[in-house]
Amino acid sequence: MSRRVLERIAVFAIYLAGFHYAGSGDTQPAELLPVTLLTEGNLDFREFAEAGKPLPYGFRLQSGRVISTYPIVPGLLNVPVFAAARVLGVDVYAERIRLSMISASLISAFSVLFLFLALERLAARRSTALLFAGAYAFGTCVWSVASRGMFQHGPSLLFQTIALWLLARDGPRSAAWSGLFLGFAVVNRPTNALIAIPLAAVVFLRHRERFAAFCVLAAIPLALRSIYAALYWGSPLSMAQADPFPSVSNFGGNAAVGLAGLLVSPSRGLFVYSPIFLFAVLAVAPAIRRRREQPIHLALLAGASALLLVTSKWTIWWGGHNFGYRLLIEMVPALTILLLPAWETTLAKVRGWRVAFLACLAFSVFLHGFGAMSQPTGFNQKLDRDRAVLWSVRDSDPVLALGRAGSGFRRIIGAR
Repeated sequence: MSRRVLERIAVFAIYLAGFHYAGSGDTQPAELLPVTLLTEGNLDFREFAEAGKPLPYGFRLQSGRVISTYPIVPGLLNVPVFAAARVLGVDVYAERIRLSMISASLISAFSVLFLFLALERLAARRSTALLFAGAYAFGTCVWSVASRGMFQHGPSLLFQTIALWLLARDGPRSAAWSGLFLGFAVVNRPTNALIAIPLAAVVFLRHRERFAAFCVLAAIPLALRSIYAALYWGSPLSMAQADPFPSVSNFGGNAAVGLAGLLVSPSRGLFVYSPIFLFAVLAVAPAIRRRREQPIHLALLAGASALLLVTSKWTIWWGGHNFGYRLLIEMVPALTILLLPAWETTLAKVRGWRVAFLACLAFSVFLHGFGAMSQPTGFNQKLDRDRAVLWSVRDSDPVLALGRAGSGFRRIIGAR
């Protein structure tokens, strides 16, 4: 078996370790969609609704049908694992959590593969591509969140990384095909448009003769959503999703507070959970300087910045019950690729910078490993009582995760 195959299997195996699923009400439609599709042949969840009880927030009643409040792309990507299990005689409803765990881990592992293929094209050395693919896989919320549940984030990462791999190949045909996957990313999570638009500009500037094909392919997922929207939401113009809590989750937040929270909150901050991304600032100057020869870096810088600023206006910028910077996960492929010019121009050349980066990487992997295995920590219940806990170091999610993991380790030692 080749080393590359072993590397991919290793990532998937680590993600799957312990079968520690950490879904939520957000993931329920994706967990149940394969069941209703394989047994009823439709996308109506009525068989799961309990008479006389209100629907969970992940579902809504529309024209006599019970449909998913959220985009159905994660649920559709969950179908292959369920279909294979059903062929093997597995009770897919009873085992839906385990099967969804397998799907989430597979989707995240494939995103690691495609990001590595993109990095391999963009990096001067394969070892550098391996380093940053590993950082993406284990030093970010890809491990502690996306691989833990059937959220929208895993499919977003998969579609983004496939598109980035195609764009990194820098050929006209692959550039055109990237439109299909960027289109799916946007249908899956509309804010991905903030990443897709600068990348579309790269295609226009570098492969103008293929830009029409790019647009046609990008329109295919939008057309498929329109068909679903017409059948289940009553209008082809519908976004085929709804905000279950519009009074508390909207773009009416304080951008300064949201930005600070998204970056440095002890329980949600990007730079707290993945301090490796502090070094992405070193890529700004190279990205601008090399914008003609390699415009993808500047496009990703623009897209990541736009996503950060828009998310900072979200009223509940902390993302509800989750671990880490869940609402910023779609930035992670862009930020990882941006670390490349930072590494090649500064970090790899200056010993002090290199040691600091590797130390931050070790901490990031350590923290997300504990997060992946120790959720829930009890932090979210504290958050429900008092939002000020978002700024507490002592009561923060990482501290609680480390404490819980330490207690478990002490119990194991004591048992022996």
